[in-house]
Amino acid sequence: MNPVVGYAVAVGVRAGTDSAVNYVMRERQDAEQTAIAETAGPLKPGAVAPWKIDHAIPFGDEHGEVQVTRVISTPIAVCEEIVFSVAKHKAPQPADPRYVANTCHEADGWRWANAEPAVARWGYLQ
Repeated sequence: MNPVVGYAVAVGVRAGTDSAVNYVMRERQDAEQTAIAETAGPLKPGAVAPWKIDHAIPFGDEHGEVQVTRVISTPIAVCEEIVFSVAKHKAPQPADPRYVANTCHEADGWRWANAEPAVARWGYLQ
């Protein structure tokens, strides 16, 4: 077998695998962001609520707390500024890192409003 053909096949397989993994991680990220946005949507400013995502494959199920810090109401959209945590333990702790994001109300519910990518330290939640 020609070494060039073997190398080309290996590169193709790796590209396909990388693409599939990236697609799955983007879908999981979108589900996590939607879970946070839908939890925050009905909250009044200052209220705190737990959020949680249970994926079909129970790997990387995340949870934490979300708090609405302010409502941004314009003629175009109603949005919220939120602060949320991603718990590293079974129950959210005050020491869990907090992140700031925006959510907006759309026809089908509340959705994540931050541009992508956000901050690398969020891992797949960005």
